[in-house]
Amino acid sequence: MISAENFQTLRLNEKAQIVFDLGEELFVKSINNYSIKLYVLFDFYVEIIYFPEDNKIKQIEAITDDYLAEYYIAEIDISDLLKRI
Repeated sequence: MISAENFQTLRLNEKAQIVFDLGEELFVKSINNYSIKLYVLFDFYVEIIYFPEDNKIKQIEAITDDYLAEYYIAEIDISDLLKRI
């Protein structure tokens, strides 16, 4: 298990490997020319910004509960997952 703080210190390719191997995808949305994917990983959430046209991941970040509430709660029901954390 890794903490959100330690996850943030990893290189992009290391973050991707951990999220794809151990994370659970919760939500995907497309905005203009990129996709945003939300994952739960251990006891925190991770946001991946992906550009399909270039087939490149731009950013992978652990996100805070405040960020989650502001940008995702209105769009998806994660109440069951919040009980697990």
